[in-house]
Amino acid sequence: MNTQAPLFTPRPDGAYDISAPGVLLILADHLYGEDNDHISQAGFNLISEALAKLFKAASAGGFVQGDILMTLLVRGEVSQRVKTMAVQACAAAGDKAITELFTTLRSKVRR
Repeated sequence: MNTQAPLFTPRPDGAYDISAPGVLLILADHLYGEDNDHISQAGFNLISEALAKLFKAASAGGFVQGDILMTLLVRGEVSQRVKTMAVQACAAAGDKAITELFTTLRSKVRR
């Protein structure tokens, strides 16, 4: 039985509520997806730094499959295994680290 919360939840207004693991997958897709030629060098650096911080926090929280998850993300794999690992990585990173990371990203993007 899969009781994992959804990564992307549609809202009545047509937008989505996105969980932290969902954001992780979106950020990885911006860097490594097929359609990544639209991203500037500054954007690439910002997202790379954010992912590195997230993986560092996840490792500090006990997530030991960071290298495997990153390899799968670079390859563009978005299987159930990758989704589960993204959830585990974000859980290990913890709410405080995730909140700080997203706050930093938001402030840098709005400049």
